[in-house]
This record gives sequence, structure tokens and C-alpha cells, in this order.
Amino acid sequence: MERQISDIAGEDTTEKKSMASLGLMYEKDKDEQSRKIDSFIASPFKKSMDSLLERAQSTSQSHVELANLKADLREAEDNLVKVLAAKTRKEARQMGIRDSISATQSRVEVLRRTLQLQKSKREEYAKIVSQQLQALSDNAGKVTEKPDINEAISWYNQALGFHVEAGHGVKFTFTNIDAKRPTREFSFTVHYGNDTYTLLDCNPQMDDAEEMVQELNKTNDLFRFVRLMRDKFLKATLSELPTHSENLQQETSIISASAPALSFTTDTNMSTPENKVSNVQVNRRHKRSSDSPLVSPVPTSSVRRSSRLKFTISLVRVESNSCSESDS
Repeated sequence: MERQISDIAGEDTTEKKSMASLGLMYEKDKDEQSRKIDSFIASPFKKSMDSLLERAQSTSQSHVELANLKADLREAEDNLVKVLAAKTRKEARQMGIRDSISATQSRVEVLRRTLQLQKSKREEYAKIVSQQLQALSDNAGKVTEKPDINEAISWYNQALGFHVEAGHGVKFTFTNIDAKRPTREFSFTVHYGNDTYTLLDCNPQMDDAEEMVQELNKTNDLFRFVRLMRDKFLKATLSELPTHSENLQQETSIISASAPALSFTTDTNMSTPENKVSNVQVNRRHKRSSDSPLVSPVPTSSVRRSSRLKFTISLVRVESNSCSESDS
């Protein structure tokens, strides 16, 4: 029994030893497995973890940098907007300046043309003024003769009762012909058109007036025609008197002074039927002598035929169309 017990005890001891050896082996295996696990964890996993950590840190840093870049970008965009606004204002200012320069150039061109036009007008006006001054200087001597001319015209009006009136034709009026009625008017009207003289009216009527007009158209001597017409009027009044000597005696008492020597010229332009006297020029032919005395009364006929009393009456040719229409 004891033997069995000892055997059993020996077996227990052996089992214990084997258990102890198994425990040691297990511990060894455990340690080895732990080392393997540690070596496995320590090599690739650790590296991957370190890599992940590095990536995480890099990503975090990149996020920070990205935020900074976004802030910088927003600031750059703001600066760009400001720069573009400044550029736009500058371009608008430049366009305004260019428009102002263009408008100024246009105005300068207009002013230059206006200045040239004013210069040309000034030169033209200066030329006209010069011509007018020259004409005034040329007519200065004629103006000084106006009192003498008025005196001569007054003498002819008083002595011969001679008056010229322009209208549709030229009307010649005489007074101081009829000894009984010195204020009685004798008149005739002559019209000139298309190079032809026409007798429009004669008061009183003369029998041979048409023949005298034909002679006037041949000779073109209007002075002679006027003189002959006055002679005809005078003869008509003489035929009404009792005696010729009585008429001469009454006619002699009309004129008491000699006639001034004149050249009397009447230029008349009759473009319309209305009465228009365009120009009457009376020029002295000879200067009156300052010491010429008044002569004794002489007959009107002798004064009328005196060589000192010469006057010329000429008509300016009127427009042929208007004259022909008026005649028709």
C-alpha cells in the first residue's frame, strides 16, 4: 500500500515535474510569442502608425496653410477689386480728358476759321472804307460848290420856271412863258426805253410834236428837243397876244439878272412806275468871275439863247423789259 502510495507519490512528483516543465515551456512559448508579437507590432504596424500620425500632422498643417492661403486669396481678391476700380476710374478720367481735348481742338478749329473769316471781312471792310474815303476826298471839292449850285438852280427856277420830275418817264415843266399868267404851267413827258424816245404827254398839245420826237430819236439831242419845245410853248402864247411887241415888253420885266454858267445834268433810273429820282448831279462848268457885275434886264429869249446858259439834260436808259411792259 505504501508502495502504491510511494508509487503514486512518485507519479505525482513526475507529473509535477512535467507540469513544471510544461509551464516553463509555456512561458517560453508565451515570451517568444510576445516577442514575435512585439516584433510584429514594433516593425510594420508601428511604421504604419507613425506614417498615419505623420499624415495626420501633415494634413492638419495643410489645413492651416490652406486657411492661410484662403485668407491671402481673399485679401488678394480685395486688392484686385480695388486695383480694377482704380483702373476703371483712371480709364474713365482718361476718356474724359480725351473727349475734352477733342472738343477743345474742335473749338480751336472753329475759332481759327472764325478768325480767318473775320480777318477777311476786316480786310474787305478796310478796302470798302478806303474806297469810301477816297470817294469822299474826291467829292470834297464838289461839296464845297453846293451853295453856288443851289443859287444857280434857284436862278433857273425863277428865270425860266424850269422843273424836272421823274416818274414813268421824265416830266419837264416850264412857267414864266405866258405873259398874262406867269404861273401857268407848260409841260411834256418823255419816256426812254429800248433806245427810243417816246412822248407820253404834252400840255398844251403841239401839232408837230411827233415830228420833233422823230428828230430827237435821230439826233439823240435831248437838250435841243427841250429848247425847241419851250420855243413852241412860247410861240403858242405869243399867238394869243394882240401884238408881239407887247409880249416882249412884258417878258422883259421877268428876268433882272444874268444866268450863272452851268452844266446841268439829270440822271434818272426808272425801274418801276413809282416816282423815283435816283441821282441828280449839277456840276459847274466854269467859275463865275467874282467881279462880274449884274447886267441890265434882258429878254427871256436872249437869256435862253445865251452861250453862257448851257445845260444838258440826259436820261439814263431804263430797263428795257420794265419800260416795254409799262408802255404796253
